[in-house]
Amino acid sequence: MITKRELREHLKSPKFVSGIEFTPVTKSRNLPRFVKFRSRGRVRCSDILDAGDGYRVMFVWRSGPARVKRLFSAWLFLAAGDDLVPLARLDYHPSHKGIHIHVNCDESRDHTNRMMPGCKSLNMKTTGDYDPDNSIDRQNLVGIAMDRFNIEFWQADQGLF
Repeated sequence: MITKRELREHLKSPKFVSGIEFTPVTKSRNLPRFVKFRSRGRVRCSDILDAGDGYRVMFVWRSGPARVKRLFSAWLFLAAGDDLVPLARLDYHPSHKGIHIHVNCDESRDHTNRMMPGCKSLNMKTTGDYDPDNSIDRQNLVGIAMDRFNIEFWQADQGLF
């Protein structure tokens, strides 16, 4: 069980990613078995990216014929050997609820290699109305998730110092 204090420390811990690319979800993608998507043809996701110190992150967006059918999600995992423990998931549903975050803390259930069923959902105060199909809005949603998860975008030309 992850306590609130432990979750806060995980979220505050500095993390870095480079190169986020959304690609279609196919059966041949190397995604964990517990990550399942309905409407697979409309879903695009990043690979599970190494964010350093055992943290992994994944971004997902679902297109739709109408804005209310679209979705954006960002996952923060902690690697435990070959397993992944979900720490938090940021979701945005344009049809309802706005941006909210699901957290894995003070739960009696083990969520290792699971999609966080029944975890606490917290609403976030954010401004703006986003469309996950719009590339600029999607970049803004990725930026919000990276900010909440304390992830910096690292570019190869930045060097080490």
